[in-house]
Amino acid sequence: MTRAANDPSHAELPPPDALARGDFELVVRRLADDLAFGSDASRFVGGGLQYASSRPYQPGDSVRMLDWRLTARTGRAFTKQHEALKRTCVYVVVDTSASMAVSSVALSKHDVAVWTASALGLVALRRLSPVAVIGGGERTTATLPSLLQSDLWRAIEPLRARGVAERTRLAERLGELRGRALRSSVIVVASDLHDPDAVWALRQAAQQHDVVVLHTLDPSETGALRAGFFRGHEAETGRTFLAGPGTRWEGAHRARTELVRCGVDYLALPTDRAFLAQECERLGAPRIGQIVFEIYGEVTADRPPATLIAFYKSRWACLRAKLCAWHLTDPACRDPAKWSGLAADYLIHAGHYAADI
Repeated sequence: MTRAANDPSHAELPPPDALARGDFELVVRRLADDLAFGSDASRFVGGGLQYASSRPYQPGDSVRMLDWRLTARTGRAFTKQHEALKRTCVYVVVDTSASMAVSSVALSKHDVAVWTASALGLVALRRLSPVAVIGGGERTTATLPSLLQSDLWRAIEPLRARGVAERTRLAERLGELRGRALRSSVIVVASDLHDPDAVWALRQAAQQHDVVVLHTLDPSETGALRAGFFRGHEAETGRTFLAGPGTRWEGAHRARTELVRCGVDYLALPTDRAFLAQECERLGAPRIGQIVFEIYGEVTADRPPATLIAFYKSRWACLRAKLCAWHLTDPACRDPAKWSGLAADYLIHAGHYAADI
């Protein structure tokens, strides 16, 4: 059993390269099923079935498309028009550089990025959006978007393993993508943004495309590393530095501010934040979550204060409620009562956790 199995933040999520390809694909499918916009399956996909308007009949129009009610009411033949299917290409850029592989917890930034990118790619395919997964390091993958799941697995396969000697080429990849994607697309970037030119490249890409940044953060970069003073070096540039328990990676806050200002959607993905205990309590088994925390403390000798645990429980409960609310905006949602009930349930638990802070 790996250490990840005893970590409350990722109790059932091992590193991607620890699984065989078939098992890896199975886990990704489970993750995709749990995402807000990819859970509902429908035989009727896309907007081509949604009525838009009616126009006068023209020679060559199919009789099956006649608007019989409007034709009977006006005495003139009218044809129904429907919204055309919209296929927006999705490019998922995964940073595989050395700084992504360095980790102070069981699951590295690279692992989180690969799992997230794989699940998002599969959700996009289910929505009939062509997907291309691109490596942000020195590894090369196919860059043409495809609707085939086999192409998705083929692109992710060389990115699953960590690279401890790989340099970042994130800004360069984004520049190449800007020149290749002529139509407006969705670009999702999973990276720790250690490339000094990454923020500038993201701002340029946001002028033409919808850009989403999933900023992976290790506890050692947020001042949460429980250690004394030490001398270290940056994994990619080799720059040495002296750090301590309160040292923070200054680039994280600055990058978020600059990206939000230029219209980039930003989401921080800490590698040590848990919501397993919160889910156990919501499902009526709080003792299971407590046992997980006890095992985690024995294995890692890390026992966070109760107020900090309550804060993150409340935060993740609010996030899950938000995802459930977003699910209600999906036209393919077939059970609105279920998701509205889940959202209310999460908000109730968030209020209970907030009272303990």
